Amino acid sequence: MEAFDAEHPSCYLNRAVHESYFMKEVTSMRRSLAFAVLAFLAVSVATCAVTVTDVYNAPNPLVTQTTFYLVYYPTPYDFYSVVIKVYNLGGQQVAQPNEQSADSVPWDGKDDDGNDLANGTYLYKVYVYELDQGVPYLLWQSSVKTMSISK
Repeated sequence: MEAFDAEHPSCYLNRAVHESYFMKEVTSMRRSLAFAVLAFLAVSVATCAVTVTDVYNAPNPLVTQTTFYLVYYPTPYDFYSVVIKVYNLGGQQVAQPNEQSADSVPWDGKDDDGNDLANGTYLYKVYVYELDQGVPYLLWQSSVKTMSISK
């Protein structure tokens, strides 16, 4: 800062005011940058890839209805689409319950034509889809699991 000029006291005052204003602006810009970085990190964490580790259905055996639950982290999370493919022991697909924007899928034990499936053991496989720039992609698929129907 310059020394005080007795002939032009307002110059000193104006410079001090300008420097004070400049420092406030720099501080404000630093704060804004810090908030921008924090917002970016928050969005990055919020949009980070979710990890699906398992799936199970309960109750098992199915009597009137069962629900397939995904085991995943971080929670909570609604997936773009969850598709369950149910097969008989001969390997024929008999049902395909699914849900949009969900992390679980309820199923009433009926085939794709609305008929009750017979009592017995069935196999199922779960497919979880997510969106990437508006395009669905397979995020995770389960191994083959077993379930029973006992009506």
